[in-house]
Amino acid sequence: MKPRKTARLPVLTDSGYFLRKAGKGIQMNPLNTPHLKDKIVLLYLKNRSLDDAVLLREARFDIQADRVFIVGRFCEGATANDWATDVGTAISWDAVEQYLVFDSLEDYFSRASQAMDKNSFH
Repeated sequence: MKPRKTARLPVLTDSGYFLRKAGKGIQMNPLNTPHLKDKIVLLYLKNRSLDDAVLLREARFDIQADRVFIVGRFCEGATANDWATDVGTAISWDAVEQYLVFDSLEDYFSRASQAMDKNSFH
């Protein structure tokens, strides 16, 4: 009897993309994704104004419908009146124009306050 081939299952983690061969451990197939564990991520989206930037915590990469998404939760202070605080969201990685990674929410607000003028926040 010919041995059956094992399927490779995609596994996307915050440290990159891996192909896991069933029963054979993990082999890396890097997408060069950033390490986001315990970080705050500010995303600027293509074809959107700077005011529409997205500030996430608990961010990680995920594959949905064969596309790469960055998923996470809105940070406190990231939306008007904090109406979306802790709400989960997924943003297509293809839609991201630029991103900044901060060590903490305090780090983000400290740096944002330095850059803020009377007309902008992000």
